[in-house]
Amino acid sequence: MVDQKPLLHDIGQLEPMVLGPLKPEPKVSILVANYNYGHLIGETLTSVYNQTYRHFEICICDDGSSDHSRETIIGHASRHSQIKYIFQVNQGVGQALNAAYSLATGEIIALLDADDVWLPNKLEATVDRFRLNNQAGMVVHPVRQVSQDLRETLMERFPASPASGWCGVRLLSGELIGLPPCSGLSFRSEVAARIFPLDPAFRQCADGMLRDLATLITAINVIDEPLGLMRIHGANLTTTTDIPSDLGKVLKVSSSYRKIWEERSAFAKREFGLDVSTDRWVHEGVIYLLLERLLTKQPVDPKLIHHVRSLGARAMWQMLFLCPFHSGGAILRNFWTPASKLKRTFKRLASS
Repeated sequence: MVDQKPLLHDIGQLEPMVLGPLKPEPKVSILVANYNYGHLIGETLTSVYNQTYRHFEICICDDGSSDHSRETIIGHASRHSQIKYIFQVNQGVGQALNAAYSLATGEIIALLDADDVWLPNKLEATVDRFRLNNQAGMVVHPVRQVSQDLRETLMERFPASPASGWCGVRLLSGELIGLPPCSGLSFRSEVAARIFPLDPAFRQCADGMLRDLATLITAINVIDEPLGLMRIHGANLTTTTDIPSDLGKVLKVSSSYRKIWEERSAFAKREFGLDVSTDRWVHEGVIYLLLERLLTKQPVDPKLIHHVRSLGARAMWQMLFLCPFHSGGAILRNFWTPASKLKRTFKRLASS
């Protein structure tokens, strides 16, 4: 039985929702939002077929792909009865996940990016963790970032140490909660029901929105090993291996951060009656907000500089904004090129 929505007067009053008992062998509904990954989704689906835990269904939404994705999905569905699918015109990841969720009937909801793969024990380990802690509504694990062909490991663990326990108050207080991307996230169905449908405006980063809102209502249990492989390629919106100097990508990411902060605040108001300013989270995306101002030739915003943590990093950003735009932009792009000897130092300062 799901508890009623509380109306609170203070962030400190927030408590995790109460969850009911879990079935001995719960069904896992795996949500996959696909767009033009016809060349990769076969491997993704095969990694699910190879799971040691067998009570699952795969709920796929193809978001208006223009490649051979639909034919690939139909072909797999003809051979595997556990696949459900829906096709829609392109509307973005948020609406694609909504459509996939509409097909789900499981007690556990797991997310899987259409270009990622899981290790064979992923679902078994996840279900075991939900059984171990009946009041943890979200189970997470780090992922291993790899090259597109899966042969090269780019980062062994991302994030290195995922957050665990009850983190709702911490997130609303402005603390940065480190959680994995899409393919490392699973939820109890009661938690997902409090959040879906996602705002269709989230054409990117919808998985991040889902994990944030889940953090506000339930405790987190961590499996401390990477159980998924996250492909890093040119189509990733954000990665931990690069910070873009391309204006188009910067604008997409900075816009996504703003939308995430607005949705957190709106959720806190809608669910708990709390008024939470979006300003408390600016530090999370301050690099992208500063890049946006620099690349669009806007003057430095002292309030944004204040959100940069270290004095050295603040001085670096001040220097870039004091340069003529073309000089500042050239310095930025040079330091961010793979060949630059100063790249690691610059990125470490920028993210401090």
